[in-house]
Amino acid sequence: MWSQKPKAVRRTQMRNIVKEKPGPKGNGCQADTPLKLFELFLDDIMITEIVTWTNQKIENVKTSYTSKPGFLYNTSVTEICALIGILLFLGATKSSKESTAIIWAKDGTGKPICIAAMSQKHFLFLVYCLRFDDSTTRAQRRADDQLAPIRNIYDKFLGACEANYTPGTGCTVYESLHGFRGMCSFKQYIPNKPSKYGIKVCVLADRKSSTRFLPKFTRELALMHKDCQSQPKLFWIWFRQFREQTETLPLTIITR
Repeated sequence: MWSQKPKAVRRTQMRNIVKEKPGPKGNGCQADTPLKLFELFLDDIMITEIVTWTNQKIENVKTSYTSKPGFLYNTSVTEICALIGILLFLGATKSSKESTAIIWAKDGTGKPICIAAMSQKHFLFLVYCLRFDDSTTRAQRRADDQLAPIRNIYDKFLGACEANYTPGTGCTVYESLHGFRGMCSFKQYIPNKPSKYGIKVCVLADRKSSTRFLPKFTRELALMHKDCQSQPKLFWIWFRQFREQTETLPLTIITR
């Protein structure tokens, strides 16, 4: 309502005081090429770890082949980088739903970048064998952590995001459904979303830069979020835990 009296001046809460300039920081300010910027968030250590566990899967798959096809060999850092580059390229060109036969067509209608990087069969083989953790200890870790297959890489990626970028002052807690139809214990079906099937996560959406920040889902927080699906009263307990994780960020949270 309109009022002729000005609002009383109150002391600004500590969490709403901006202490850092929004935008790139640290090594993020020094990255002057797209490749250097990409390596800040997915460095050689993370790529090497992916190569290690992917080769572990490849070794297990080799035993099921009676003959040795041309694509059946251990991968390397260069190949995994090429694979990630292809996936990013297909996403940027909105080709994620195209069949690989069309993408790797050699009649002039295919995508030359993908054809030059690797063969269609080797691409499908790498996507099938791509792993991010030690499969021999996954069952034990998965008992109390739903993100066990990607936990280590996930935490390192979030750490790189916090170290190289500061969000703006206008952020909102937002639920986002990432389209996914693979095997996942916490996959959800939301009919009013474009993807309908996928993984629902809560993010901090920056209104100025259109950037979304994933929260640090601890094991306890992930389990509590699962319980919230069947017990709505637990949502506010979960939200309070989520808010505590974002307490140190120099921004004002606006809930939708």
